[in-house]
Amino acid sequence: MDNSQQDLLGAAGQGKNDLQQQLVPVITRAKTIIVSSDAELVIAKEVVQTIKTFLKEVDSTFDPIIERAHVTHKEALAQKKKHMDPLAEAEKRIKQLIGDYLTFVENERKKEAERLAGIARKEREIELQRIQSEIDEKLTQYTGIEEKIGALQEALADADRDKFALVNAKLAALYAEQEKLTSEAAEKQESVNVLNLIPSPVINVQAPRVKGLSSKVNLIPQVVNAMALIKAVAEGNVPPSVIDFNMSNIKKLVNAGMKLPGVTVIEQRNVSVRSAG
Repeated sequence: MDNSQQDLLGAAGQGKNDLQQQLVPVITRAKTIIVSSDAELVIAKEVVQTIKTFLKEVDSTFDPIIERAHVTHKEALAQKKKHMDPLAEAEKRIKQLIGDYLTFVENERKKEAERLAGIARKEREIELQRIQSEIDEKLTQYTGIEEKIGALQEALADADRDKFALVNAKLAALYAEQEKLTSEAAEKQESVNVLNLIPSPVINVQAPRVKGLSSKVNLIPQVVNAMALIKAVAEGNVPPSVIDFNMSNIKKLVNAGMKLPGVTVIEQRNVSVRSAG
């Protein structure tokens, strides 16, 4: 702090004490003011004029100090900015490079995961097709056995005792083979059912890790159709908090006489008092 600032602060301190003593009766008087008649209205106006006079004195006492502090503050900010900006720009550039690389790696990681998952799905489809082919083959064999059983059953109608015994033996063998095929086909079908119940494989490809470095993907919204968003809010599908109401513009329109839907108006009178001449 230079000497001029110290002088200003010293003078301000003395001025503050003097002003404080002068302000007490004015503030006390202001607290007791009642306006219920024309005469009291005049008194109230005069007290406001006195207050405005003291406000000017307060300004003249402290404004020079504030101005000097403001200049010093601006100079300090400018010097800080001069040193900070190159560092911030360098940090921003490197972070952009890191972000671009991590995005590239993430995209490649997803492609590789999709490729491996595709291979796994293909292998699964091949296995299902192989098992289904085996089931079809069993069913074909089963149909052939059914035809043989039907032919042998017809032969029993006119078979003598020896032939009857021989045909029955063959039928028993065919029935046993038929039961075996049915059991094997059921087992194969169960394998198909199990494979169908297993969810598609999720392949995780390890992303790069660097100690002390982390990143997060943020979604940056851009409003491209304001009316669509407003309609969604009106229909209750989107909370009203997403819309930032411009109260300054609303106030101008209301004071210009426009009636706005959903806006209520409260009257507030602003009083202006000119300083004593």
